[in-house]
Amino acid sequence: MTKINERTKIFKTASGQIVYEEAGVETPLAEDTRVSMNFMCFAPGFIDLCEREFALFLEKQGQELKSEFFIPLVAGRFAELELGASIDQLVAEQVYPTHLW
Repeated sequence: MTKINERTKIFKTASGQIVYEEAGVETPLAEDTRVSMNFMCFAPGFIDLCEREFALFLEKQGQELKSEFFIPLVAGRFAELELGASIDQLVAEQVYPTHLW
């Protein structure tokens, strides 16, 4: 896994098409599109990152009535910061090949 895309605005249009909306743009989804259930396990550093990200969230959006703190978005950030660095190190140590796929 290299990235998490959290889709928070998924709905059926009046015509019955399933779409997700992002930045005001509706993108169609097939009815058989695969999705995850967000069941994840984390390294201890994830909790520290959540604390920092949550403090920033409260500072920026804490007074907004419908604001939401999405754990999958923090998980994506954690993957970018921690996992990317770990894989880069393993490649540098020649434990992993330069091109995994």
